[in-house]
Amino acid sequence: MRLKELTLHFEKAQMGFNQALSDLEQEKVALETKLRRVDEEKMQIKELNDYEMLVKVNELKMGSEREKEEHRKELQKMKENYDKTIQEMKLTFENVQ
Repeated sequence: MRLKELTLHFEKAQMGFNQALSDLEQEKVALETKLRRVDEEKMQIKELNDYEMLVKVNELKMGSEREKEEHRKELQKMKENYDKTIQEMKLTFENVQ
């Protein structure tokens, strides 16, 4: 009789152990899935950050190019005004002589 009780107790413990093991395996799979999702989200965030940085760099480059063009035009106008002023001064000087 005692052997039957021990066998029954062992079988119940074995079933409990198997159930706990099965639960742990399911939890492991769930955690691996969550970890994979977190890694995917990190990658998406990194790609988004890289893209946003690239967009910002391009905006800065375009702004720099615009400023260069504006400065070039301004220098061209100043040169034209300088040349015109020099020409007028020469004419004035020639007329004075």
